[in-house]
Amino acid sequence: MKIFGLTGHMGSGKDTLADMLILHGFKKYVYSDVIKEELDKKKMEHTRENLQNMGNILRERHGSDILSRRLYEKICSDGVERVIVVGIRNKGEAEFFKRMDGFKLVWVDAKEKIRMERLIERGLKKDPTNEDQFKKLDKKDLSTGLEEVEKILDVKVENNGTVEDLEEKAKEVFGI
Repeated sequence: MKIFGLTGHMGSGKDTLADMLILHGFKKYVYSDVIKEELDKKKMEHTRENLQNMGNILRERHGSDILSRRLYEKICSDGVERVIVVGIRNKGEAEFFKRMDGFKLVWVDAKEKIRMERLIERGLKKDPTNEDQFKKLDKKDLSTGLEEVEKILDVKVENNGTVEDLEEKAKEVFGI
């Protein structure tokens, strides 16, 4: 089994990259989907703040790798060979997968201003609508331990350009 973990700041392009890889036979698993299941059980909205808070609660109660363990159970039950896991937020989540042969941790990076513009333009319910909201959410996102994850990455993909630029980089990194 080949597993790539995509991580990086919100708005850096993790999902865009993952969606490209789906077209090349990868199956995508998203950390926030595990959290959304928990929010649904409690009939809570899928706002970025709720997602961040619930993720932190799950990690506090069940260990820093709880989301990785739950995703890995799904991966194994699906029996897939080419996997993308999107949204690793802390070192425990990353280290769970790094112990496995065939795992690569990929940091998707973009400048802060570009990330903010992407999120505001995307306009999902969970996304910020202005610079103040972005800065608040970005700061909270870092509180999960994201900076520690960056220290153990295997590959860094700069995503400050176009989707076509990102696709060229994906060809190099993932051999697609």
